[in-house]
Amino acid sequence: MRGLLLFLLFVCILSAQITVSVSQVEGTNAVRYSVYQRDVSGGHLQLVLKQGNNQLIVTDVQNFNGAASGHFSLSEGGTYRLAAFEEKTGEYGEAEFEFVPPKPSPDFLEGPEPIIPGVPDYLFWLALVVAIILLFLLIFGNPLAQKPNK
Repeated sequence: MRGLLLFLLFVCILSAQITVSVSQVEGTNAVRYSVYQRDVSGGHLQLVLKQGNNQLIVTDVQNFNGAASGHFSLSEGGTYRLAAFEEKTGEYGEAEFEFVPPKPSPDFLEGPEPIIPGVPDYLFWLALVVAIILLFLLIFGNPLAQKPNK
């Protein structure tokens, strides 16, 4: 009896009319999907992306002729489910996938190189301004000093 049930389950899985496949594009926030169905032309396909009980994206594909593909972007990690329903034939298919946000590259996290290694940039610019003021005073003298009376 158990063997017969497994065989019937296997036949049901093979006879599923809509095949949905989803994969994350490595290193990006993009997710690529493709939907296939045999023996349909001029149909109306509805795609629904869910995370838990929250519906995130609903897409309609008019004149569905058995194949549709595309991509969408996600930002939060977690388990998602993409469901496809073809209204003309009433067929349903879905795929569940795990989305892992890409890690930022180490170059992006580091700031620009300092002008002098080990010295913060603001100290360099402050020292430069003070040096320019001292140089001005040495060349032209103190413009605020009072001239001696003769």
